[in-house]
Amino acid sequence: MAGGPGTIDLTAQVARADLREAYRYLPAKLPAAVRGWLRRSLVGGTASDGRLKLSGDLADFPFADAKKGQLQLALKGQGVTLDYADQWPPLFDLGGELRIDGPHLTVEARTGRVFSTALSQVKAGIADLRSPNRIVQIEGEAAGPT
Repeated sequence: MAGGPGTIDLTAQVARADLREAYRYLPAKLPAAVRGWLRRSLVGGTASDGRLKLSGDLADFPFADAKKGQLQLALKGQGVTLDYADQWPPLFDLGGELRIDGPHLTVEARTGRVFSTALSQVKAGIADLRSPNRIVQIEGEAAGPT
């Protein structure tokens, strides 16, 4: 596409990364609010075994149609602290995997805690990151004092 953002064919691996810096590596096309939320919310933790595949015309990003391009990201997180919303308790010691496949985001956390309550088998996802009304679906187990 003449005058468009161009095309890309990128494969990358990340052995280890500080998740507090994740917002710096997001595509410029993403809203500033997304980068701001990540900057405020990812308070700690380490990513490892990260794999990224990005290919196609960037005008079609995030590639809901696999024929037009590919966006796949998978990484493991350890010791993650997520302060996701004002006036809600942060999540600590999250450990699991994050995956993005086109416009779909899924997180599977095997471990974590909120206050002194242990979290396990947590699955969270956003079916379509492009939607203006993104819905986060979460299920999991919690054990501890109430």
